[in-house]
Amino acid sequence: MYQLSTDPMLIKLFVNGLKNWRNLTRIQHTDYPTKYHKLIKEQNDIGWRQIINGRWTQEWNRQQYQYSKNRKTTQDTGQPWAKKILLHLWNHWDELWATRNASVHGHDPESRREKLKQRVLAELKGVYDNQENLLPSDRNLLLSSYDEHATRNVTSISTWLAFYRPAFRHSRQKSHRQSLNRVQPLTAYGFKRPNLRKSHQTHGNKYPQQKMFPCYKHNRRIETYIHYKPAMNTPQ
Repeated sequence: MYQLSTDPMLIKLFVNGLKNWRNLTRIQHTDYPTKYHKLIKEQNDIGWRQIINGRWTQEWNRQQYQYSKNRKTTQDTGQPWAKKILLHLWNHWDELWATRNASVHGHDPESRREKLKQRVLAELKGVYDNQENLLPSDRNLLLSSYDEHATRNVTSISTWLAFYRPAFRHSRQKSHRQSLNRVQPLTAYGFKRPNLRKSHQTHGNKYPQQKMFPCYKHNRRIETYIHYKPAMNTPQ
């Protein structure tokens, strides 16, 4: 943008707008000179992500034209100026995408095969490491160990994972639901809920002064009895 004699404020808006889009925020027009407020508002409405798709407000061209006119030059203004910037942006985007793909998938056939093998074995190890989350009937689909399964051909393992991946996902979900349904209340393990009213009747003579205070827990009323011991006679 500097090589095209771009307005320095437009460069700042361009960079800050894309940065804020990456951070899921928007730039505020009040932070910039008044003559750029319309540009900021319109691009906020269009979306700063749309700049990469070539959807710019016309205010970019107009502001660049005014900047070039004040400098008494008509070089690189209007739509040709915006087109050059967009093509430059796309070229850099393609370079980054190619670098990313080479890092993730490999840059030649040999490295691609190695990357594929790493991804397939990592997924396979995850299946074996978390097999306790599968239903017992689905664990029969696994071999005796991960090491034994990993010795097979990568293409065979990849096909096996693609075929059983939906079944494993459904099995984990069903196993989780069943584990929640098997949770029993404490009374099922021999614990009895205390009968507070019976306790009040049994110890009524021992603690003659007593009051009942209602309280609420989880929107349910629970009767709580508080017993007061009789005051002891003090010597005269």
